[in-house]
Amino acid sequence: MDFAQIILSPFVWLLTFFYNFFGSYGIALILFAVVVKLILFPFALKGKRSMIQMNMLQGKMQKLQKQYGRDRERYNLEVQKLYEREKYNPAGGCLPMLITFLVLFGLIDVIYNPMRHILGMSNEVIAQATEILKGLGIAFSQYSPQTAIISSVQANPEAYSAMGADFINAVQSFNLNFLGINLGETPSFGLNVLMLIPILSGVTAFAVSWISMKINPAAMEGPGAGTMKVMMFVSPLMSLYIAFQVPAGVGMYWILSNLFMMAQTLILNKFYNPREMAE
Repeated sequence: MDFAQIILSPFVWLLTFFYNFFGSYGIALILFAVVVKLILFPFALKGKRSMIQMNMLQGKMQKLQKQYGRDRERYNLEVQKLYEREKYNPAGGCLPMLITFLVLFGLIDVIYNPMRHILGMSNEVIAQATEILKGLGIAFSQYSPQTAIISSVQANPEAYSAMGADFINAVQSFNLNFLGINLGETPSFGLNVLMLIPILSGVTAFAVSWISMKINPAAMEGPGAGTMKVMMFVSPLMSLYIAFQVPAGVGMYWILSNLFMMAQTLILNKFYNPREMAE
């Protein structure tokens, strides 16, 4: 088992467990998002504290820069002393961030590839089904053709007769419907319910950035404030655009993740309020 599989295994097991228990991909995604956020919460807590400490030290570090800027050796020494006095570890926020990225890597792969991870199908079988999908002239997202295959098989099983009855039965039994929405379809512009998913994805992404800015205004006044303000608008637009390129199930997960991120940000603010820590 390679390193990627080691990372993926717990997420595959978790999402598969929820799907097998409830028989609904939508419910499985919701519970999956909740559990992942709970697992990551302690790391987010540590990362939040480290970020606030760094913001609080910016002013003191700028004074040291003015005082010892020309003497790099003395400057670095004084910065180390400052870290020791304030009990700040500059690497303290790196581990939580690294773990979060590893989790996201595994999480996205599991959501993008339900045929491989939940139905347990081989890459060869999926590749064969993908060729049939292309032959039918059905447009699908390059990010996740597997949900498009599932929708196609369920709508037109005869086209996949060459794959065998076991394949067709397994795919047909996979429940992608949630609240009347087919999570395997890719949203498109127009008056349809699916279009709400990219819109909500962008709106919730903006809300996360806005809440973070309101809770920690000091972070918007430092050297990188301009970049952060730009990203507050660019990130939601990117989320909106990409959500039109991927299956609705992926976009729904992003919406859930953003909602949980808002709740997490508010909870973290109770533990580590920037103003209270500064006082």
